[in-house]
Amino acid sequence: MDLTRTRVPLTLLVLLVLYDSAIEVERFALVYLPDSEWLNRGAYLRCHTGDGPQFTANKPAADSCPCGTTKRHKEILCVFMAGIETKTIIFCDCRSDVETLLHHHLFPSSPSQPRVGFHLKLLEFYSVLRVKGHVACQAFGNTYASVRNYKDPDQLRKSLANAFFVYREMLAIIQTRLTTKYESLVPKFPCPVCPEDQKTVTLDGNFQLRRRKANDNDMKKPIPREFFLADNVQDKFEWITSKSTASNTNPDEKNLCKSVYKAAELTYTSQNYSKFHERGVVGCLCVHNIPLAFTNIYESGEKYKYALAILDIL
Repeated sequence: MDLTRTRVPLTLLVLLVLYDSAIEVERFALVYLPDSEWLNRGAYLRCHTGDGPQFTANKPAADSCPCGTTKRHKEILCVFMAGIETKTIIFCDCRSDVETLLHHHLFPSSPSQPRVGFHLKLLEFYSVLRVKGHVACQAFGNTYASVRNYKDPDQLRKSLANAFFVYREMLAIIQTRLTTKYESLVPKFPCPVCPEDQKTVTLDGNFQLRRRKANDNDMKKPIPREFFLADNVQDKFEWITSKSTASNTNPDEKNLCKSVYKAAELTYTSQNYSKFHERGVVGCLCVHNIPLAFTNIYESGEKYKYALAILDIL
């Protein structure tokens, strides 16, 4: 496929990868994504050729399949930025229902027998809103249903939650595949302005980006993606103690890594934080505000090891 003719929101894909809660998404995506034929056939990228999905859309994009297989007519509840309406969609046996809906710029709420389809621009809008405003699916679904006078907000909320997390995982997979395929075009250092021999960066933690434990035994860590490779080297700096004694500490003693900042003890003193596994994110940006790397905070406050792990991989 000629990517120069597509209009995939790559900036959005990067942002979604940065804030991806991999374990949570994995539970929803197991049915959809493993070896999915529609994903391998590039259905999402193909629907972005030409003008692609539009925020002003109020009906499914035109699509017709010339195959001679049996056609099926099914009513789909289509949720657009501009409104919500039930439309009749023609499906055929030469491709999955998921792929057919993607050709209509709709993302299904179920991998089989979908009854609800969310317009791609609506999911794109909610993706940004979730990152910027921390708006939950329930709040967004209820608000949308209220504004559009939809009588079953609970169904809309559940359908949105099912579709949204798989949508984000799909974008992450596509981003990874594009990065791998066109690796030679990706700069080794994300910022094209920073000099290679000397870089100035800033780091900070965010305790709003956290993941609730599924149960008391939920200790599985997500698999690091491109921007979270520092997760792999956190243990390398676990031995470092507080700032006042770091220089006198023997690395073999393996003491707990602590910080002189109050944020380090925040998660130990608050019972609310005991419900979370990833309790926050430490991020690193260059002086030009280009994201460089991130690492998850696991059941602790801010510690030196998180910052050192990021610096170690830069």
